[in-house]
Amino acid sequence: GPSLIMVLTRWNAIAEWRRLIGTVDPEEARLLSPESIRARFGINILKNAVHGASNTLEASEAISRVFGDDENPENN
Repeated sequence: GPSLIMVLTRWNAIAEWRRLIGTVDPEEARLLSPESIRARFGINILKNAVHGASNTLEASEAISRVFGDDENPENN
C-alpha cells in the first residue's frame, strides 16, 4: 500500500520517534503505550504499521538507500 517516508532531524530524534511508535509488538504496545502508533494501527508483529531505525547507523544506512547520500543529514 501507500507509504510515507520521513527523515526526522532533531536532537534525540531516534529515541523520541521510537517512544511515539511504541514497541514492535502491537499487543505489547497496547498494554505499555496505548496511544502509540503501533498500539492504535498495528495488527501483529509483522504488520505493525510503522518502522523506525534502532540507532544512528541504521538510520543513516536507510536514508542513504532511499534518498542517496546527498539527503543524509549526517553528511550535511
